[in-house]
Amino acid sequence: MRRRKQRNIRLLLTGGGTGGHVYPLLAIHELLREKIGISDTLYVGSRGRAEERIVPRAGIRMRYVVSAPVSGLSPWRLLPAIWKNLIGTLHAILILLRFRPHLILASGGYVSAPVTFAAFLLRPFLRAPLLIDEQNVVPGLMNKVASLFAKAILVSFPETPFFLWNNRCVHAGYPVRRELLESMDAASGRKKLGIPEGRFVILVYGGSLGSRSINRLITGVIPEFLKQARDLLIVHSAGLAEGEYNAWEETSRSITEACPQGTVFSESGAGMEASFHGGHVVFRSKTYLHDIADYLAAADLVICRAGAGAITEICACGKAAIVIPKRDLPGNHQEHNAIRLAENQACEVVFERRGSDGVDFIGRGEFLSVLERLLASPGRLAELGRNARRHFNEGFAEIIVETVEDLLARQEADYVQSIVEPAGMEILKQVDLLVSFLRKQPEDSFYRRLYTIKMEEYLESPDWHVVNNGIKLIGALGRADLLPVLAKHFSSGNGFMRRNALRALDHIGVFADQIPDMLMRALQDSYFEVRAAAFSVAGRFAGQLSGNDALVARMKQAMARRFQHFDVRLEGLHVLPLFLPLDEYLRIAGRYRFAPNARLRQAILEGLRKALESGKIRGKEITLARRFVREMLITTSDFNPQFSIRDSYVQLFRGLTEKHDSERDRQ
Repeated sequence: MRRRKQRNIRLLLTGGGTGGHVYPLLAIHELLREKIGISDTLYVGSRGRAEERIVPRAGIRMRYVVSAPVSGLSPWRLLPAIWKNLIGTLHAILILLRFRPHLILASGGYVSAPVTFAAFLLRPFLRAPLLIDEQNVVPGLMNKVASLFAKAILVSFPETPFFLWNNRCVHAGYPVRRELLESMDAASGRKKLGIPEGRFVILVYGGSLGSRSINRLITGVIPEFLKQARDLLIVHSAGLAEGEYNAWEETSRSITEACPQGTVFSESGAGMEASFHGGHVVFRSKTYLHDIADYLAAADLVICRAGAGAITEICACGKAAIVIPKRDLPGNHQEHNAIRLAENQACEVVFERRGSDGVDFIGRGEFLSVLERLLASPGRLAELGRNARRHFNEGFAEIIVETVEDLLARQEADYVQSIVEPAGMEILKQVDLLVSFLRKQPEDSFYRRLYTIKMEEYLESPDWHVVNNGIKLIGALGRADLLPVLAKHFSSGNGFMRRNALRALDHIGVFADQIPDMLMRALQDSYFEVRAAAFSVAGRFAGQLSGNDALVARMKQAMARRFQHFDVRLEGLHVLPLFLPLDEYLRIAGRYRFAPNARLRQAILEGLRKALESGKIRGKEITLARRFVREMLITTSDFNPQFSIRDSYVQLFRGLTEKHDSERDRQ
């Protein structure tokens, strides 16, 4: 451990909007105050946001600047937002010149934009290094831009540098508050909080301002809590939000309405307590849990958002959790946080849905299914807690302090040397890869639940590009109940939508009455990929379609088309052996058995093999097929040491020989 020198620095903090941006700064402030020494601290934030309530409790002076988000704004709202940030930047310049910090520490949120821009403009005069703390797996736009000005970026996850625009990243882990690290064991925590022995404690919170969807969910399932065989204690933080949505006013009213007759209500600090009939369940709800560390220690199960702070706190405490990421945030960073933890079996995930009234909600059935499964499995709860604890970086304090010392000494920090590509990143780049990925997932996969919600949202979009992705997801998720939706988009959509509707039918693999008519139209479609997909779907349902003479005639007509596209011919050669007598198919295929493109010849071999396996080739036809195959050209020019066409030839000829020998033995 390096020897440290007390510097007594002036530290400027900025960032906010939610507690998730504020608490990491306070944790780092406390760390630097103890390890390096701070003579003065100033926090720059926005009025009316979480920092205005939280920071003064830490005894830190505050100044305020105007700022506004710019990500995702329409053009007519973008200019006013830019103007606000410009005014805020000028104000921040004055604050920096007066305070003259030794170090500027920013945690993101649009309030930090004016300060980081001001720091960049004043760099020749102040020489105060800018240090950014990025808590999420996927950073927001503000921190991506600010990273260009920063001397270093502290990241909580090894995958985060993949998304940043600056490679001066230090993998430090999340700065957890001291009270969480020093929290007591569960028994002591329950004693301090007055929680009776034998209760199963579920802790629910949705961030400093609260979560409308979580609040409504928890109060809405109070009757289901009553049905549980064990004694539950639900400790719930409603949040500090006021105005259009007053978190405490609506939540307290909902609790009163949801509780059965005979419930005893009493005031409990800044909140209320509901004791149900017979003492079976006690529901404590507060506006805000300032003593969250004690409640985390006491909890058996946590239900919370998927912000980086919440995620890291449950990991630090080793708690089983159901995390509910807030949907439709810039970069979907909460979804990425939750998925990363769930992939490592360290939490369960339930996803929000978009409500028809514009207010997001959480599906009761999905939530209760996950909750009841956990309540019935103590082993699963313990496993989640152990795995969560393994994902907590206990060495964060030392790394953060050393990084700050390096910056103050004008030295290079210990930057990460390699970029870790996030697991599953490839499937996020292309919907087609995502389709392949989802088809391999088990039915109860959280990925399938997430993309079921996205599919429903995509299909409602006015943008055909988005609807097109929803069509693909119908097939990936095997939603046979949505076959009428596919038929509708096949009839009314463009060529891309028609193609993907057919591919979705192929993936689902369930025959429907609409399919023959769709294929008849698709085989004459102006878009070649629709015609090719039609052959593929026909092959998928050959058993149901082989007697459809009109469809078979349409397929033959498509193959005979003079300037037919290569992909259509390829799929036709794959599929037609399942529909035509062998001699008729071989007359068509004969044109291609010496084709320069080996893929056409391989399609013939694979098509014949499928026909053989399905029993379409038998008796004298076997000899005919053997003779045809012997005369085929099986060379290739793809310079691959593994000649796939030769493998196809060997497999087919071996199958024909075995079938020939088997029939001869029977005779």
